[in-house]
Amino acid sequence: MAKLRYSVRDLLLALTLIAICLAAATWFARTFGTVAIADATAETANRALKGFTTIPSDATNVNVRYTPGASATVKFNLPRTEFLEWCESNKWNVVPDKGGSRFEFVTPRGSGSWYHGKVWFVLFSD
Repeated sequence: MAKLRYSVRDLLLALTLIAICLAAATWFARTFGTVAIADATAETANRALKGFTTIPSDATNVNVRYTPGASATVKFNLPRTEFLEWCESNKWNVVPDKGGSRFEFVTPRGSGSWYHGKVWFVLFSD
């Protein structure tokens, strides 16, 4: 069996290459990675979404999964009257069901629904 010999130079080169790969992976994940927020405030979620959409300030239990340049899935609690005002201020089409307990809405980038105080929607990038 042949003996393997490595010099200190070879070891330093290998460690340097590993460090470069880790730095590149970290940069890629931070630049293109998915942002996930659970049970946050609307202010925190709006900062994470970076203008992709705006969540009303009185929303609670905000959950966001956002991939820059692709899509966002947003869930939060919001009373019915605030929900309708939010849709009206954004000029989104709202379609109630027969009983008025569920609403579907359409945005320029996606669609969603409101049911028993919970809003859920998906938006796609242009």
